[in-house]
Amino acid sequence: MQVIKQRNKLTAIFLAILSLILVQGIGQLYGGRIGKAFLLFGILLLTSLAAALGVMRYCLGAFFIYAITLITVIYFAYDAYKINAHKDGVKLRWYNRWYIYPIFIIIFLFFNFINNTLFDTYKHYRIMTTHNSPILQIGDIVMAEMNYGHRPGFYLVYNEFFDWPVIIFSTAKYTVGSFIFFTHQDNNGEDAIFIRKILALEGETFKTQNGSIKVPKNSVLIFLNDGVYASIPYQNIQGKALYILWSSHFSKIGSIVRDKNNLIKDDSVSENFYIGKTILAEINHYDKKNKLSLSKQIAGKI
Repeated sequence: MQVIKQRNKLTAIFLAILSLILVQGIGQLYGGRIGKAFLLFGILLLTSLAAALGVMRYCLGAFFIYAITLITVIYFAYDAYKINAHKDGVKLRWYNRWYIYPIFIIIFLFFNFINNTLFDTYKHYRIMTTHNSPILQIGDIVMAEMNYGHRPGFYLVYNEFFDWPVIIFSTAKYTVGSFIFFTHQDNNGEDAIFIRKILALEGETFKTQNGSIKVPKNSVLIFLNDGVYASIPYQNIQGKALYILWSSHFSKIGSIVRDKNNLIKDDSVSENFYIGKTILAEINHYDKKNKLSLSKQIAGKI
């Protein structure tokens, strides 16, 4: 004989919120619809796999992935409320036992871990300064392909929302004129993430009005600010900017972030260059765990 149990609306609302922000599928499990939970997880895994395979390297692909993911997660929450608030009650299944719930919660969290692992290959950041104008302007949102390691391979990093550990596959490809996100200390001495254009690659020599700079091995050269050139070790590089995901100037949406025509000037070509000796700043890499968790401190510090 099948047991039917009435859930109150407060329980249904709680399950919907829990499903929305933490454990997708918990509402379906509690409401006796475990098959539907796994179906929805399948959709999320497919979108995450598409992201990991490179769909998000393109602006339209990113909009598609974000839209499908957002719709699915919202539906998770709506469906959780609808099932558990039904006037005819919930039909309990064999797995609706208190000692079974922790097992499925672990399974659901594992699914979330896989989703985060696939998604964390790409992140987007908001530009807060005019340093990289006219290529990047205040308010632009830039999509980046994350590169937490200086060599191709799998790396353990930390999700920017919940500090969960995730594993991503990273590649190291840098070209002159492209833009990178890297860790450095800001003017207040706090760890932050900056975005700058690559001026030269390892082993190359870059000429300035005050002399030449030889780029060390496993590093790239950027113009930091105020006449300071910085040799950035690969270990400090967080990722490479791909395209503008959103901008108040709609014509810029989808534009590749690259300075082919040298629109952004450093002090070797600018009329208002820094008066004095060119400084080459060697930036030491930080503790690995701290460095990899800095992405959540990005707002207002690029």
